[in-house]
Amino acid sequence: MFSFLAIVIAALLGCIPAAIAQKKGRSFGGWWLFGALLFIIALPMALVASPNPKTMKCCTACMGWVPIDARKCGHCGNDLSAPRSVYAAHTDWTARMIWVLASIVIFLLVVGWVAGASHS
Repeated sequence: MFSFLAIVIAALLGCIPAAIAQKKGRSFGGWWLFGALLFIIALPMALVASPNPKTMKCCTACMGWVPIDARKCGHCGNDLSAPRSVYAAHTDWTARMIWVLASIVIFLLVVGWVAGASHS
């Protein structure tokens, strides 16, 4: 019973990073699997993941990400008929790497704590 409940909870938790990633133009299925298996790492990575440049473009007025075929920005209402803006405007690798490394450290601390608690 416990293992079935754990699988159901993991499957539901996997939907959180998958939904976040899907809003950024990423694969729901791949992120769901990643989130179901490693939720504590997948959630921060989904939050800091950049939008997919193949499916999203950046509004030149508000710097918000919108679907590539949008003619009007859903955030500010700007006309998007102008050429596509530079993708690098939203890229901040330092902040992303800090989030990823912090997630890994927290994951390792939790695993170490659980392993230490099980030996006691």
